Amino acid sequence: MVRMHGLQGLEERRPAELSGGQRQRVALGRALAPGPDLLLLDEPFAALDTPARVALVEEFVTLLSRIELPVVLVTHDVGEAHALAEHLVVLENGRVLQEGTKEGLFDAPESPEVARLLGVQNLVPGVVIDVRDGRANVDAGGLLVSAAAGDLRAGAPVIAGIRAVDLLATPASAAGEGNAMLVRAIDRGATRSVWLRLAGGVEVVAELDRETATRLGSAVPTRWSLRARDGFTHLWPAG
Repeated sequence: MVRMHGLQGLEERRPAELSGGQRQRVALGRALAPGPDLLLLDEPFAALDTPARVALVEEFVTLLSRIELPVVLVTHDVGEAHALAEHLVVLENGRVLQEGTKEGLFDAPESPEVARLLGVQNLVPGVVIDVRDGRANVDAGGLLVSAAAGDLRAGAPVIAGIRAVDLLATPASAAGEGNAMLVRAIDRGATRSVWLRLAGGVEVVAELDRETATRLGSAVPTRWSLRARDGFTHLWPAG
């Protein structure tokens, strides 16, 4: 177990002499040592700083490939769930909202509630403009989006779900152009988050890629042109 968890040379250390990540490795080794039939993990990486958490998640992915053991993991971190899980159960207030394969849930959340819990930041009310070739064209507060129509018909009220990374935001090229106004921005180093108000008054958040963020520098324009990446919008009937 010491070798498996990369703890060689630390055998004589006392707990206070270990880092947070090392303590988590010890705890995991203690849980596996008796040869359990099932491993239960309740937010095992929550108390770690970002570098230690990322490293331990990567190690755990490798560990899971080596042990023949079912694992139940509780987490609020969407990235951890995506990295580690094969089967997901999404719960809210003790109620199962949806369950299935990781790919199935991330690709097709059944409701806005599930989408929100899976990290879809933008849930925008809209109306179906028309349906063509099985796709619904929607006016979501001034943002035009398109997605599989299902049973939706023209005029139906809907909720459009779009991840921040799938909203493509570019500064408007001229005064009076664009379909969104800047509300605020947060520089995250490699990326930048911008909150934009659509013509209908709804606020959405978009993630600028490093190239765009670097090109803008410290100057964040007021007017923006915003569109959704093709194929990455979810639609649900409103109400």
